[in-house]
Amino acid sequence: MTTRLVAFASSLTTLAFIAPLAGQQAPAAGRGNATAPPPIVWPSPPIPDGPISLETGLVRPIKITVTKGLNQPWSMAFLPDGSILVTERGGRLRLVRNGVLDPTPIAGLPPIQAQGLAGLMDIQLHPQFSTNSLIYFTYHKPQAPARPRQHRRRLRPPAGEATRRLLASSRSHAAAGTAAS
Repeated sequence: MTTRLVAFASSLTTLAFIAPLAGQQAPAAGRGNATAPPPIVWPSPPIPDGPISLETGLVRPIKITVTKGLNQPWSMAFLPDGSILVTERGGRLRLVRNGVLDPTPIAGLPPIQAQGLAGLMDIQLHPQFSTNSLIYFTYHKPQAPARPRQHRRRLRPPAGEATRRLLASSRSHAAAGTAAS
């Protein structure tokens, strides 16, 4: 009788521990379910047509001119003539002159992978830009996986307002033993 009672108690104990586990599902294969929060989506406030005038504690007033028409602007470089070069993460190099965006992107950039957070990133003028017209920019080269690259190009002044080109620098990457990025 004692043996039967111990076996019965043992069976009840086993059932008490196994029953709650029976309703659980095995975790999904791989790393499990994604835990990233949902994206933040909020409407952009309307952008005014003219400059914005603000009072500050140090400089009064300051004037901010908002440039419309840029898509994910990432970095800016201020040219000696007051124009601004702006990189768009999607792979376009834009020129803003006197607060107005030129509708035609600057041509001549290498192929750029613009996926996720990859794309055309930072831009910097060479310290001697006024004499050599070199710009440096960082971008993601199309390949798997995307890695940031640095590149140097010569920015030629426009031969008229209609045609602007970004021409390759004369530096020979092949002579240095590296592939052009």
